[in-house]
Amino acid sequence: MSNNLNDVKIIKIYNARDDIEAGMIAAALEEYGIYCHIMESGSGDWLKITQGFSVFGQDIYVKEQDADKASAIIQDIVRSYETEETPFESIEAELEADDTLTNESINYPWFRNKRLLTRIFIIVFVVLTLITFLLANTL
Repeated sequence: MSNNLNDVKIIKIYNARDDIEAGMIAAALEEYGIYCHIMESGSGDWLKITQGFSVFGQDIYVKEQDADKASAIIQDIVRSYETEETPFESIEAELEADDTLTNESINYPWFRNKRLLTRIFIIVFVVLTLITFLLANTL
């Protein structure tokens, strides 16, 4: 391998949607020892200066010899956040798929359990009402 920088070929391997995605990908590539360079795509530099954002995304460039490994890493990253479920999405899918499941048969966290929250609210309301009543009668 030559030490001459003119012999190194840099190629574009991905166009990230925004700064955040580009930063995530760059950090992941650096973890695997792959140097990358991020540039605004198209006239994105001008748009970013004048409008504050670019609709063209950001291009990610790597050395040609690292392109295959970098592409595989990027595909894994993109696949992981495209298939990520939102909280409780799997529970809702189970409810739709299985008629024997009901909302009562699933253990939701306490802050998502409407029945439990209603009971807590009623108990607090009754206790505060009793305390107010007792204080009003003692004065």
